[in-house]
Amino acid sequence: MFLDQSSPQQILELLTKTIEIIPAGILVVDRGGRIVFANPRAEEVLGLQGEALRGRSYNAPEWRITDEEGRLIPDAALPFQLIRETGKPLDEFHLSIEWPDGRRVFLSINGAPLCDADGEVTQVVFAIEEITEHRKLQETERLLGAIVQASGDAILCLDRNGTILSWNRAAEQIYGYAAAEAVGHPIALLLPPDRSGEYRELMTRLDRGGPAEHFESERVRRDGRRITVSLSASPLKDQAGDIIGLSITSRDITDRLRSEEELRKLSSAIEQSPVSILITDAQGRIEFVNPKFTQMTGYRADEAQGENPRILKSGHTSDEEYRRLWATISGGQVWQGELLNRKKDGDLFWEKATIAPVRSGRGEITHFIAIKEDITDRKKLEDQLRHSQKMEAVGLLAGGIAHDFNNILTAIIGYSTLLDMKMPAGDPLRLNVTQIIVSANRAAELTHSLLAFSRKQVIHLEPLDLNQAVRQTETFLQRLLPEDIELQLHLVPEPLTCQTDRGQLEQVLMNLASNSRDAMPQGGRIVIETGRIVIDSEFILSHGYGELGDYALISFSDTGIGMDETTRPQIFEPFFTTKEVGKGTGLGLAMVYGMVKQHGGYITVDSEPGRGTTFRIYLPLVLDPAAREVPDLGEEPAFAGGTETILVADDDAVLRNLAEEVLIQFGYTVLTAADGEEALDRFRENLERIDLAILDVVMPKRNGREVFDTIRLLRPQLPVLFISGYTDEVIHRHGVIGPTQEFIQKPMSPLVLLKKVREVLDR
Repeated sequence: MFLDQSSPQQILELLTKTIEIIPAGILVVDRGGRIVFANPRAEEVLGLQGEALRGRSYNAPEWRITDEEGRLIPDAALPFQLIRETGKPLDEFHLSIEWPDGRRVFLSINGAPLCDADGEVTQVVFAIEEITEHRKLQETERLLGAIVQASGDAILCLDRNGTILSWNRAAEQIYGYAAAEAVGHPIALLLPPDRSGEYRELMTRLDRGGPAEHFESERVRRDGRRITVSLSASPLKDQAGDIIGLSITSRDITDRLRSEEELRKLSSAIEQSPVSILITDAQGRIEFVNPKFTQMTGYRADEAQGENPRILKSGHTSDEEYRRLWATISGGQVWQGELLNRKKDGDLFWEKATIAPVRSGRGEITHFIAIKEDITDRKKLEDQLRHSQKMEAVGLLAGGIAHDFNNILTAIIGYSTLLDMKMPAGDPLRLNVTQIIVSANRAAELTHSLLAFSRKQVIHLEPLDLNQAVRQTETFLQRLLPEDIELQLHLVPEPLTCQTDRGQLEQVLMNLASNSRDAMPQGGRIVIETGRIVIDSEFILSHGYGELGDYALISFSDTGIGMDETTRPQIFEPFFTTKEVGKGTGLGLAMVYGMVKQHGGYITVDSEPGRGTTFRIYLPLVLDPAAREVPDLGEEPAFAGGTETILVADDDAVLRNLAEEVLIQFGYTVLTAADGEEALDRFRENLERIDLAILDVVMPKRNGREVFDTIRLLRPQLPVLFISGYTDEVIHRHGVIGPTQEFIQKPMSPLVLLKKVREVLDR
C-alpha cells in the first residue's frame, strides 16, 4: 500500500504503528511543558508507563536534569524552552536524568517544534535515545586512557608489522621519544642490532597459541644509551579472535638490576667477610649475624637471633666498660674497643669491635651494627713480644755486667783457691777460705744462669744422642732427688741425634728435676720420655711459634702440686719464684728457657693445680748421617802440671798476675802482656820458646783475634787458648770462636785453667 493511495485514517494508523516500533523514544510535550504522548520506547527509557508518564511536566521536581558532568541545567537552557523560544529544531542535545533512588539515565535528544497556522509553537516533539551504556563505555575508555597515561610503565600498542600505534607518557620518559616521534614508526626504533628479530619471534610464538610473554630484554633510548627492560606482551585480537597486533608493557629495570647487583655484592661481601658482623635492633636484640660470627663464637644464626650480645660476656670485661659502650652508641656515636668474650663452648677469645648506630631517614636510631675481629692470636703475639722484650732487657743487663763481674769472680775464686792450696790442713782459717770459694762459685753460677737465660753464654755444640745423654744424667738426678720420689725413664730405641752442648743439657734436666722435687714435698714420680716429632703448620698455628721440621722431644713430667693459670705464664721469667724469700733465686727455669732457645729449640708447659706438670722440650734433629756420629766420651784425663812456656795476654792486671802465679806454681814458664801489641812483641822476642798462647778476647790496641791471626802467620801450628768474661754475642762479634778453637769462659777456677792448658798442650 502506498501513502498517496491511503486514506487519512490509514496513514494515521501507519504512523502510529511506526512510532510504536521504532527504537527511538518519542515524546510530545504541549506548550505548557506537559507530556501528552510517549511511545513504548520512551516509557522504557524513562522508566514510567502510561498515566504515570502522560501529563507529567518535563521538569517535574522528582527529575533532576543535569548535563553530562552532573551539573543542573537551568530551566531556560532545557531543550523544551530552547525550541519553544527559538522555534527551531534542536540536534543532539545530551543530558541526564537522576531519579530520587539514585538511578541515572544519559539521553541524547533531538527535538522539533509543531506550530499552528499562525506559526506559534503549540507542541514539541522529542526523539530520545538512551546513551547510558555508551556513556559508560566512553567513561571506561577515558579512565583506561588516563590509567595508561598515568602508568609508570611504558605501554605500547603495535600492529602485526611492528608499527607503533600508541605511546604513553611513561614511554616518553623511559625511551626519550615524544609520542609524535614514535607513533607510526617501527618498533625497530627501540631495538638494538643484536635483537632485531625479537618482535617477529614474539609474534610467531603468539600466533602458534603461546601464552602472554614475560621476559627481560634490552632497548636503545633516543640518546643511544642501552637499558634493560622487563616486558609483558599480550595479543590484541579483533572480534573474530584473530591477532591484529600486540600490547607491550615495559619497565626500565636498569637501576633495579644495578641495585640488585650491588646488593648481591654487598650481601656476598658480608657473608664472606673475614670479620664478624652483627646487627641488632634499637633495644639490642640480635637480628642478623654473618657466618664469620658463627665461626668465631660457635653460635649459629638461629641461636643468636633474638638474643642479646650479652650471651658472649665472659665476666672479664668490666661493667663500667659496657656502660660506656652503651652510652656511646645510644648517644649516636661510634664505639671502638677490645672485649674479652666467651664462646659457646666456654673458650675465651679477644675481639676488637667497632659498633655504630644505624639511623632511619628521620634520623632516629633503628639498629646497631657491630664489626668485630678476632684478635686472640694478635694478643698472644703481643704477650710474647712483651715477654721477649722483658727477657731481652734482662739479657742486656746480664751481658752488660758479665765481663766485669766475671773478672772479679775469677780473681776471688783464683786467689781463694791458691790460698786454700797453701794453707795447712789443720789451719782453723781454712774453713773461712772454703766458704769464700763456695760463695764465689755460687755467684759464678748466678752469672752463668743469667747468661744462659739471655742466650749470651758460649756453648759448644756437638752431635749428641739425647737418649744417651739422658741415660748418663740419670745417676746425677737420683742423687738430687729424695728416696720418696721415683724416677722413670722411657726412652725410644732409635737414636735422637741433636747438635747439643752436653753440659747445658745436663743443667736443663737437673734444674727441671730440682723444680719438680720442690713441687712434691710428700714424694711422687718423675717420668722422662723421649720421642720424635714433626713440627708442622698446625703446630705453629696452635702455638704461635715454631719452624717446620723434624725434632727430638724430651717430655719431663711430675706428679706435683701443679700451677694455676696465673703462675704458669710467668715461670720462665727471671727472678720469678713461688718459694719463700731466701729459698730460690727464680733463675732455674729462666735458665732452662734460655738454654733451650740457644739450641734453636722450644719449650712448653702444661700444668693444673693438683694434677702435676709436664715440660716438653723440642730440639732440632740432625738428619745428616755423617753428623750423627757421636764420639766415644771415654774417661776424662787426669789433672797435671807441666814445664812448657806459656804466653798470657790479658788487660786485667789482677787476672794476668793470677794466671801467672797459678801456672808457675805448677811448673810452667810464663810470659805476660797487658795488651795486644805487647803480646805480639813478647811472641816475636820468644818465637821458638813459646808452646802455648793464652789470649783474652777483648784487649786494647789489638784484640785476641788480631793477635791470633799474626801468630798463625809466624807459627801456624802453635796452640792458642782464648779466655773472656764477655758474652757470646761480643765474642762472636770479634770473630774468635770457631769449631777448632779452644775457649774458657770466665769466671774460672785455677784447676779448670790448669786442666784446659794441659788438655790443649797434649793434643
